[in-house]
This record gives sequence, C-alpha cells and structure tokens, in this order.
Amino acid sequence: MPDPITKLIKVGAPPVDGSEAQKGGILYGDYVTAVNGVETQGRTAFQIIDQINDDPNLDTITFTVLTENENQNESNSKRSNGSGSGSSDSSGYGEGYKRDVIMKRQQMIVKNPITYKLSERRTDGTNVGYIRISEFNSLVESKLQEAITNLKNDGANAYVLDMRSNPGGAFQSAVEIASLFMEDKVATTVVDSNKVEMAFKTSKGKVMMEESIPIVLWIDENSA
Repeated sequence: MPDPITKLIKVGAPPVDGSEAQKGGILYGDYVTAVNGVETQGRTAFQIIDQINDDPNLDTITFTVLTENENQNESNSKRSNGSGSGSSDSSGYGEGYKRDVIMKRQQMIVKNPITYKLSERRTDGTNVGYIRISEFNSLVESKLQEAITNLKNDGANAYVLDMRSNPGGAFQSAVEIASLFMEDKVATTVVDSNKVEMAFKTSKGKVMMEESIPIVLWIDENSA
C-alpha cells in the first residue's frame, strides 16, 4: 500500500504464512521499490497490480525490496532467496538493505463474481437492472462494468446491487468498483495499529452511474 506521507509502496501487513513473499524474506514495513524492474514510486497499488496482470504467462515476479535498517543486513541476507545482491540505498527511502526477491507466480482459477439481468419493467417507465456481486476478486471491476453497460443498453434506469452473503475478497477491488459510482471521493478509511488513518479515494473519470439514478444495496448479516 502507498505510505500516506511519502506515497512510497509499503508492505502494509505481514506476509501470509507459507506464501512466496514470506519465503523470500519480505517483512511488514518493507518498501517495494520496483516490480519486474519498473519503479513503483509515484504509482498506485492498482497500477502495479495491472502491470503484473498484463503478462499472465510470467512464471515469476521480481520485487526489489528495501528494509529501512542497515543493521538488519546480515539477517536479511539469510532470509533472502539469493536472487539478488544486497546494497544500501538512500534515494528517497532512507538507508537500508535492498535486494531482489524472485517469487513464483501462483495461478488460481478466478470465477466471474457477477451475474445480472433486467429483472423488471414497470408501467411507470422504471426498468430495474439486477446485479449480483458474489465476491470482490480481480475480475469484479471489469465484469461489473460489462454488466452496467449491457443493462443500460437494455434500458435499465434503476438498479439493485445484491451483495447478500458476499464474504469480501480483495480490498483494492472493492475500492475500485466504488469508482464506478463515486468520483474522487473517500470510499473508506483504514486505521492501523498506531491509530494512523489512511483514506482510500475513488478514481477520477470512471463513473458509470449518474447521481440521479436510483440504486438499492441489498445486504444481509453475511455481507462483508
């Protein structure tokens, strides 16, 4: 995630046990300075995810990682998978130990989380588009855009977004789909263990729904 002050890409949570990131020695608080040789500074996490997804045939991904503590040089060398040599760095990040971590890309089958239909044509001219969002995964934004476009073409002018029993999923995907309904507004705020607040805003130029269009959010006790 971007550091709220420096806007540098920072590891915002400990890697999952057994993951490639943990095996490579990546730590909570480390900076990811480049991905596959492309610098991350000034870019959003979403742009970096798009970069990684651009080539689905890649078997590995290389993160250039900086730990801001030169005294951890030796311990980081032991944790690193040996894919790159360590060096000190002070260009914008502060002194620390920098290395390349090569991780195997783990492929997962991602299901389309969107189903939709024009559910009702009322005598008053209201045409209701029904959209079911089962989870927030890497496909949700593109598939939701597709659903909205097709329902608009079918004459929908009111919508029901069914998120009952939606368990959640990728945080960044949930924020991104909010950009289809709100432009440049705070979608949510995250507060870390140090009580530092980080606001996540929606993107500009992606809104597909005018504010005048009626939208009902259908949730239940199992909605994330």
